[in-house]
Amino acid sequence: MLIGIVGKPNSGKSTFFSAATHVEVKIANYPFTTIEPNKGVGYVRKRCPCSELKNNCNPQDSACINHIRMIPIPLLDVAGIVPDAHQGKGLGLQFLDDMRQADGIIIVVDASGETDLEGNPNPSDPSKEVELIETELREWIKSIILRNRKDYEHRPVDKLIEVLSALKIDNDAMVKFVDSLGMDKNKIMMDEEIAGRSKGKPWKT
Repeated sequence: MLIGIVGKPNSGKSTFFSAATHVEVKIANYPFTTIEPNKGVGYVRKRCPCSELKNNCNPQDSACINHIRMIPIPLLDVAGIVPDAHQGKGLGLQFLDDMRQADGIIIVVDASGETDLEGNPNPSDPSKEVELIETELREWIKSIILRNRKDYEHRPVDKLIEVLSALKIDNDAMVKFVDSLGMDKNKIMMDEEIAGRSKGKPWKT
């Protein structure tokens, strides 16, 4: 499982990544310090079953210290996402594609509210940062759905799943999403309004 660390520019993503992985990365107080994604491994602490078996174990993929298992989790520090990233602003398409590699994401928020959504030193509501990531992901997926309509329209839902396969969207979730729209699973139809609906959305945020 790969976890992406995402957020607006200059929100502390690389600081969090470095603290979690002990990987030294470039950290500075300005937007887009990170361009290419940083990769490293963090660890989750969890009590090992060997404690109940009253036995010591020597796992091949991690360490077990005093019956506490150190489970490795690959982390990906993705460059900042700005408003209209799905349209290519701020090299946003590259960054969104980097994020696509992740199986799940951690959104890092600048709780101080001292920087705006583009990472500049202007006061901003931190709650807007989560909305930003959700919006840009939704609009990016929507653009992919609409751009590839010829590959799945009037065809079974499997073709739509195929179009979105690189996004790691769960197949069952996509079928349920199509059902929630009252759409015929054997004859998919899509327009801009349907593609942009968030209710029951199968993609993860």
